[in-house]
Amino acid sequence: MYNEGKSNGEIAAELGVNYSLVTSALCRGRAEGAVPPVVLASPLSAGTQYYLTKGTMGYVVTHLSREQQVWLAKLANQYGCETMAEVILEIVRDAHALEGDNDDSVKQAAP
Repeated sequence: MYNEGKSNGEIAAELGVNYSLVTSALCRGRAEGAVPPVVLASPLSAGTQYYLTKGTMGYVVTHLSREQQVWLAKLANQYGCETMAEVILEIVRDAHALEGDNDDSVKQAAP
């Protein structure tokens, strides 16, 4: 039932059992690997404190100067990236590693 997308409350109501019984059973199931782990929404998802629209790679390209585009292409080649998305991912990862993230609220953000 859980794997079909039903909430703990819906499962409890359908089975006629206490909510805490369902929660405990799911917790044991996760610990034993029978139930998949809970996947929290991205902190960038709608409704979260850090919500951002995704935009497109086309937007990025059209808003870069020619010099910036050449720099990005050279960097992509240096990194061995085949797409703009890959090179931007590497740039973000590098910047994050250099700057770090000391804001614990970002790490624990959930919808």
